[in-house]
Amino acid sequence: MSDNLKSNKKLIILIAIFMIGFILFVIVGYKTITNIKINGKMYNEIMSGKELVADVLPPPGYIIESYLVTLQLSKETDTAKIEELINEEAQLEKDYIACHDLWESRLPEGDLKANMVENAYQPAMAFYEIFEKEFIPAVKSGNQEKANEIVSNKLEPLYLEHRYYIDEVVSIANNDNLDSEETANKVLEFDAFILILLATGVLVTVIIYCISIIGNEKLKKISLFDGLTGTANRRYFDQILIEEISRSKREKNPLSLILIDVDYYKEYNDTYGHLKGDECLRKIAATTKMNLNHPGDFLARYGGDEFILILPNTNEAGSAIVAERLRTGVENLGIDHVNSLCSDYVTVSIGVVTVFQKEILVPDDLISAADRALYQAKIEGRNRVTVKSLK
Repeated sequence: MSDNLKSNKKLIILIAIFMIGFILFVIVGYKTITNIKINGKMYNEIMSGKELVADVLPPPGYIIESYLVTLQLSKETDTAKIEELINEEAQLEKDYIACHDLWESRLPEGDLKANMVENAYQPAMAFYEIFEKEFIPAVKSGNQEKANEIVSNKLEPLYLEHRYYIDEVVSIANNDNLDSEETANKVLEFDAFILILLATGVLVTVIIYCISIIGNEKLKKISLFDGLTGTANRRYFDQILIEEISRSKREKNPLSLILIDVDYYKEYNDTYGHLKGDECLRKIAATTKMNLNHPGDFLARYGGDEFILILPNTNEAGSAIVAERLRTGVENLGIDHVNSLCSDYVTVSIGVVTVFQKEILVPDDLISAADRALYQAKIEGRNRVTVKSLK
């Protein structure tokens, strides 16, 4: 029973390790997928940086177009066209201011935001202010020389200054994107390593525990079973008998014990040799097992040429029938035995005892009663079944 408990405990530990490993595997896998999937944390960080770069590279269209409109206005003489271009410039200024407000609210604090919403913004606004207060009056008055001078000396330097800071923004954003992608790759590599490590760890642990359980089962078989006949040994029988006595008391059912002895086995060994003797015992054990009908019936090798059988919940009449079936089964094997004094073939003598829960004292009482019954069968001529009561 204790060996079964140890095996069950190891099996529970094995299952627990497997479940913990599986849960950790799922958690790490879910975390990895959540990070890299569309709308995941790392995905959003990378994409927001790429969107920003796409938004400012090339520099915001309103500034480029504003500068191009300025160059066109410096050469335009048509009044209607001049008004159209001035209105277009005003709209570009509004669009730029709207985008500036958006960047100011969305961008995190840092060098990128400082360049985008402060350093690049100031020359842009100065550009629009000079355009409105100085450049437009010069164009409307038809003073192209002055207009060109304002473009060259004031508007173009402001435009280039604005472009410089925008280029800084692009550089910073690209570097941030590279850092985010590198971080994402490292996270993926680390998570993949952890997943592989977890899977390997669980697999190795499962294999080790399986080997341990199999090894323990083999040791258990060696320690609890007879190597020659494959039946339970004396040690295992002692454990099971205690359990069955307790069960009989608890459930108030009869319990029978059958003790089997091979008739003139020493003479058989002396005549045919020990190898034949071993083969004879194996055949007797095999035919005895074949003649048992109930799963709870327990057969063990009790000594050199003795077998013992526990029959739970079996009364005296039932145990006598089983014993006679076993005796007949061995005799029908037809194993020659020229030096037997009771038959021409190998036979067995059987002692049977049946008790009820109120009669059971200790295992030795039950075994002694079966031994007395076996002794009676021997003195009566062997190759027979004798049933005794517990007294």
